Amino acid sequence: MKLLKQAVLAVIVALAGTGVAGAQVLGLGTAKGGTTKFVGQEVAKIVSQNTDLQMRSQAFASSGQYGMRVNAGALDFGVSNVIETNYLYRGRELTPKPQDNLRMVMVFYSLPVTFFASKQSGITKPEQLKQARMPVGWTSQPLGAWLWRGFFANHGMDYDSIDGVPVTAMPRQWDMFGQNQIDASFAIFGAAFIEDLVNRAGGATYLDANDDPQAVARMREILPYAVVSTDRHPQHDLTVKNISYDFVMYSSASVPEDVVYKVVKAVHENPGSIEQIYKKKIRYAVEVGVPYHPGAIKYYKEVGLWPPKE
Repeated sequence: MKLLKQAVLAVIVALAGTGVAGAQVLGLGTAKGGTTKFVGQEVAKIVSQNTDLQMRSQAFASSGQYGMRVNAGALDFGVSNVIETNYLYRGRELTPKPQDNLRMVMVFYSLPVTFFASKQSGITKPEQLKQARMPVGWTSQPLGAWLWRGFFANHGMDYDSIDGVPVTAMPRQWDMFGQNQIDASFAIFGAAFIEDLVNRAGGATYLDANDDPQAVARMREILPYAVVSTDRHPQHDLTVKNISYDFVMYSSASVPEDVVYKVVKAVHENPGSIEQIYKKKIRYAVEVGVPYHPGAIKYYKEVGLWPPKE
């Protein structure tokens, strides 16, 4: 009898330790660096500290890897940008077929990407980039190619027709720009590391995006839901027209409504650390071309944030 009781107790402990607790651990996919990683880590902390759920961020080599896992129900959430999320949902670029089980949870904020050329190149207008030493290839980070395609299309040019210098990813682009091995680059506008990068290159000229409606439409064919924003530099007396796009969090249609509700509620009630990263307010419910999860909709209706802003 004593052995039987011990066996029953062991089963109860095992169930409590792996079944119930395990069901409460959520996975959140991010890239290995940059905005998605920083935001994802903060979301995981907020959810773990303010709900009965535990969330763990997991870094992947590409947004396609974790986006397809979320779509299949093998991962609960993902943080990405609106461009790659739309590509996933519609089956463009990142995946051979639409990942149409993806559901939007929230929109964080939009960040401006600025394009610039080295002073030594003599480039002062975007049209001159056609003859420049441009970064091409992007075998490890195709988003770089898409951003350049969008900027070129915005100015009525074809990025894929140029001969350039092969790069693998954004860090390599920045290194080569600083060493004057390429003539142009891009980065988040106002990012601290740009100052060092520009100084190493001997100075830079910022290149404006075109905010004409037809130019924006050409850009959006490549960069869905991106906009042309006019931004003032945080350290210099300088205003530049940049390409801006949102960073977002999505889930799968298979994730329970109450789980998504708790996640959105936790972030909405404790947004400080996420908003502190870029000194920007979270936007929450914004139309970005992917349907929202019912759990998110339920919470947004309760707090007056539904329907989503255009």
